[in-house]
Amino acid sequence: MAQQSNGTVRQVRDGYSSTLTRLGDVPEASKVKSFLERTEAQGLEHNKRVGELLHDLATNYKRIIETAGEAIGNRLINATASLIDEATTSDNNYADRCLQRYVGDFRQGSYAPTRLSVCYQVDSRTVGYFSSANTAFLEQLRYSGVYGNQAQSVCAQGSTNCTMEYLEQLEGFTKQNQVRLNAFTTFLGEEIVALGERYDVCARAIRADIKHLVETTQYKFRNCFLTGR
Repeated sequence: MAQQSNGTVRQVRDGYSSTLTRLGDVPEASKVKSFLERTEAQGLEHNKRVGELLHDLATNYKRIIETAGEAIGNRLINATASLIDEATTSDNNYADRCLQRYVGDFRQGSYAPTRLSVCYQVDSRTVGYFSSANTAFLEQLRYSGVYGNQAQSVCAQGSTNCTMEYLEQLEGFTKQNQVRLNAFTTFLGEEIVALGERYDVCARAIRADIKHLVETTQYKFRNCFLTGR
């Protein structure tokens, strides 16, 4: 997304390059230079804010997955050890048979944490959606550069007064652009919170499913002591 922002800033700068050339060293040129400097600063700040939000998303996702993965692994390891202990200390004739039959269910511990990858896969297109939304917001910013080109054709006779009609709007363009960029980061922040909540729900659901696996297998194992199967 930083490339999108940087490209838009370049387009705005290019849009006013001819206007700057036409104005030369007259005082009015400072309005254009100041506008371009502010636009570049806005682009850099936008990159920083978006980058921080995406970094927070990645950090939160990693925390959720690592926490859930560790919990799942520990639960399966402990459940396996419990079955083994119960079988080895029992004088039940079916103990070894039951252990061989059901301990394999807990060996899913090697793959169970990888199930957590589905939590990202479901929303894998969301980051692309963020990028598309960023492009749409930046398109409005780019239009302020289009006005620079428009000024060249409208003020074809080189009238300073004509050009000034555009230059007087530059401060307004800066404010409008900032409103748009702020709106995008607000939107992105809210979407990232929602995405994090979806990750969390998915991880909790998988942990609940593994808990059910453990409880069901333990029940079958103990029932096997009675029936041999």
